[in-house]
Amino acid sequence: MSIPDWLEATKTWTEIAAFGGATVFFAYKAATGYMIVNVSLSAKAERAHADAEFDYLTIATTLGKGSTGSLELHEAKARVSWSNETEDCPLVGIERLSYESDLVSPYRKRLKFGVVSRTHPLLRLTPGEQATFSAVLKVPRSEVCTIEVAVAGRLVMGW
Repeated sequence: MSIPDWLEATKTWTEIAAFGGATVFFAYKAATGYMIVNVSLSAKAERAHADAEFDYLTIATTLGKGSTGSLELHEAKARVSWSNETEDCPLVGIERLSYESDLVSPYRKRLKFGVVSRTHPLLRLTPGEQATFSAVLKVPRSEVCTIEVAVAGRLVMGW
């Protein structure tokens, strides 16, 4: 059975229109920032007396994921500077912990602090999720400190 020429031409023009529409759609999404990692980052710092020369500086960083895509966390650090010194400090909690099955109840899992998961070591923030990571370090009591916080990650489509 042969297909009429006008039907073949209509099919071709419909495919061209669909391809053009998809191109316009994805160009619009890219131009409006849909493919951008929309993340908010905030930090709080507190200083507590340690001894006559030093203070403890605690840094709590909250990372909030926006409404599009998931963020796979690779590294999070704080940099503290004073006078002519700088100290980099990794933020605690960005790695997925390992676990083991409970001996009494095999369906219950027990966390193993200090042991990073071998199969899924990277933590993933899904849309709308927030997580707080922290660090503590000793700084000279008489110095004013500057704190910088940075997070490295990768946008992952899906949950």
